[in-house]
Order: sequence, then C-alpha cells, then structure tokens
Amino acid sequence: MKQHYLLTGVTGIIGSQVLYELLHIKLKHHTIGNIVVLIRSKSNITAKQRLVNLFQEVLVPDYLKAYHLDDLLQAITLLDIDIAQTTKLRKYFDSLDFKYKVIHLAASVNLASSEKAEKEIVDTNLNTTLSFLDAVGSNASKFCFISTAFASGHRNGLISDNFLERDFNKANFRNPYEECKAKVEHAIVDYCKDKLIDWQILRPSIVCGRMLDMPYYIANKYLVFYLVGAFLHRVSSSSMSDELLRIYWNKSSWGLNIVPVDYVSKTIVRAVDTSIKELNIVSSQNTPTQVIYTTLTQATGIKNWKLVDEFPEGKLTILEKLYYKNVGSQFNAYMNTPSHSFDTTNLRSLMSDISEPDVALGFKDLFNHAIQCNFSNVTTELI
Repeated sequence: MKQHYLLTGVTGIIGSQVLYELLHIKLKHHTIGNIVVLIRSKSNITAKQRLVNLFQEVLVPDYLKAYHLDDLLQAITLLDIDIAQTTKLRKYFDSLDFKYKVIHLAASVNLASSEKAEKEIVDTNLNTTLSFLDAVGSNASKFCFISTAFASGHRNGLISDNFLERDFNKANFRNPYEECKAKVEHAIVDYCKDKLIDWQILRPSIVCGRMLDMPYYIANKYLVFYLVGAFLHRVSSSSMSDELLRIYWNKSSWGLNIVPVDYVSKTIVRAVDTSIKELNIVSSQNTPTQVIYTTLTQATGIKNWKLVDEFPEGKLTILEKLYYKNVGSQFNAYMNTPSHSFDTTNLRSLMSDISEPDVALGFKDLFNHAIQCNFSNVTTELI
C-alpha cells in the first residue's frame, strides 16, 4: 500500500530538499502515492510559480535532472492554501477517503528577542501550527513536526533525543524562537495523544548547504552563520573594512552544531516511516568557533579582527556597534553556549549506510559558495 504525504514549508531550505527526496523515491521506485504541498499565492507571485521556482537548474539535485519539469510537477498535487485557512483545509481533508503522513516544516526562523519578533513567532510557530493540526485532525495517519535541536535551551553536557522528558518551564532559552518550539512540541504531543494520532518530533540543528548530493553546497536560503558572513562581505567593500572588530565568545564553547540540508532531508524521509518519536538531526561534532570566524573573515577580506573572551568594555568602533546590533545580538547566544554535544546513537543507527558529512572540513567550501551566489536570498539591509 502506497503512502501519501502532505508537506508544508516546501519553499524553505529543508522543505524543498524533503520534496526532492520524496519525488526521487516516487519517480524511481513508485512506492509513494500522493505528494501534496501547501503553498500560498502572494500578491506578486502565484503558488504555482513558487513551486516551479524550486526546480531551477541551480537548485535541483543531480538525481532529479533526468526528469523533465512537467514530469516533476505532475508528480505533485499543489494546494494554493495558507495553512492558517482552516476552513478550506477541513473541506479538502473531509473529501478524502485516505490519510496522509503530514510533515510540517512551515515556520518562522526569527532569532530576535524583541516584542515584535516574539509576537511573530507565537502567531506563526505556535498558534498557526496548532490550528493547522486541528484542521488536519484525524485525516493524518501521522503528524511529523520539524522542530529544532535547540528546543531544550541553553545547556551543557551530552544532549539526548528525549527533550519531552524535560520541564521546558525551567529551561534557559536563548530567544522566543526556542521557547516557542518547546511549547509547540508539548502541545502537539498532548493533542495527538488525545485524538489518537501518531506523532513524531524531529529536530535539526543549524542547517547549511548540501554536502551529499551534487551540486554541492546549494541551499535555497542562507541563514544564521551565513548572515554573519553576508554582513562581513558587505563591510569588506565599505569604509569600515579596516576598523577593529572584537568578537565576543566563550572559550569553553565547542562551536556550532551545523548539519547539511541533504543529510537532514534524507533523515526526515527515512524517520517518518519508523516508530521513532523524538530524534535530533545533528552532527556528531560541532564546528569549532575558530574555524567559523577564521573562514568568514579570510573569505571576506576582514583582517582587523580578534576573538575576545569578555564583551568589549572599551569604546566600540562603528563596525562593532553595527555587528552587535545586526548579527551579534542573535548569533552570539549560539557561539557562547556552554560546552555540549549531541548523542547521535539513534541517528547514526537510522543512517548507518550514509556517511556523516564533515562540516568543519567543508566549511570553507560551503561559505565560498555562498559568496559566489552573493547570498542571493539574504537581506542586504544589514548596514
């Protein structure tokens, strides 16, 4: 019996890659039934065009390039519906005589801590997710929620997959985004248990471009550490390029946990057909702080910089003020996390036939690719 899948968030960095993976399985092995994607039209672009844009030559992995665009599109059922339009969703689901495995990826990744950011996060990641779940209801054979590996907050030591065992009210969250993800996880589990719906929580860490499937290093969005690089790239051609930049970091920190998007997507597609309840999709080793900043500064030509273990107490340069206002305010909380690592026992058991990419080794190539793309999706309103 073929499985049917419903995806949200397919225009995002992970969602697009999950779509590619499912399409490959459907077209090559014919073991998948319907692949339904929810994409809403915007004032300046239709849902159909947003879907077509995902199949640009530069984005599509090589394993799909043997197929014509029409073949790819015909393998997808597009619903031009906003996930907040619960009435339309209920009407659609009530017309079906089969159930979907729902992979819910749509989310706002806003790491700011302002009141405005918190409202956006709560509305999008909490309220809309729960109303969407209620609309899908019993028409879901499984509800797979894509959360974040940082939903247990700012912590040290070895981090297991079992976040739900922790009291999130006592967690030390870096920002509203993390706290909201934790709340949503618990709310989803409570709802699904009450309605007897199978559930699953999968948690990627910080996502980078592809490192398993060619063309390598591709991502349709460049976020988090890429934003820092985009900032430095712009600075390098400005009058501030020679100013001092003191970057605050915790020497005991082990760096960032970064995982390639294709490794994440392959894990999601494989995990959704298992009985796994919670799984962190992460790298077994963090990418060291020194590797990250040495690469970012060398690639962008920033020379007058240094890592400092205390926040600069002296007068900040103009460059430093802009750095801490625009990117440091969000990024520093992750660069200064306590020493920690993730237990990848369950992950590597699931993915034993796929070698884990070495992000630290490939970090320079990942970032240089983003520069070549001129951070095409990254906001330029940084300085």
